Amino acid sequence: SLVFKMCKDCKDTFTYGLLLHEIDILRSLKHPNIVNFAGASFDNKHGPLVMLEDCPGGSLEDVVSRAHTKLYRDAGISANIFGGLIRLPGGNTSYEELKLQEYGVDIVSLLKVGIDLMRAVSHIHSVTPPVLNLDIKPSNIHFDVAGNTKLGSFCFAKRLDASDRQLKTS
Repeated sequence: SLVFKMCKDCKDTFTYGLLLHEIDILRSLKHPNIVNFAGASFDNKHGPLVMLEDCPGGSLEDVVSRAHTKLYRDAGISANIFGGLIRLPGGNTSYEELKLQEYGVDIVSLLKVGIDLMRAVSHIHSVTPPVLNLDIKPSNIHFDVAGNTKLGSFCFAKRLDASDRQLKTS
């Protein structure tokens, strides 16, 4: 299934330009860990409409926020008043770590997210010309129906050209 992305204010030339730039970048990127670009449509009244792969698992920001909220609700704590992890007596594992594992946020899941994200970044750096995504953050990391990690939002990406060769990506 698809989701649609459009300009909220197509009279704003900056926003309009960002969406056109994202279309240009995404149409050249095909990788299992990058949100799939399905197409675009243009309308003088509404501006560009971008069709993207649906990621019903939400973003990494959503997943962590839901787990964190549930963690504190189940613990009967309205906020993290401890300023850090709640350590269990006599152990090295925190209450938070144990509960997050129950909610599916465990070290193996987090490593898979990291590896999938590194694959996406490696791919965009290896295409010709290389692409830098300058907006990688939890809200731009998505999960498809199978739970695979997908890098999305390329509005602030930069396609390197010959004059940018001195830039290093490491």
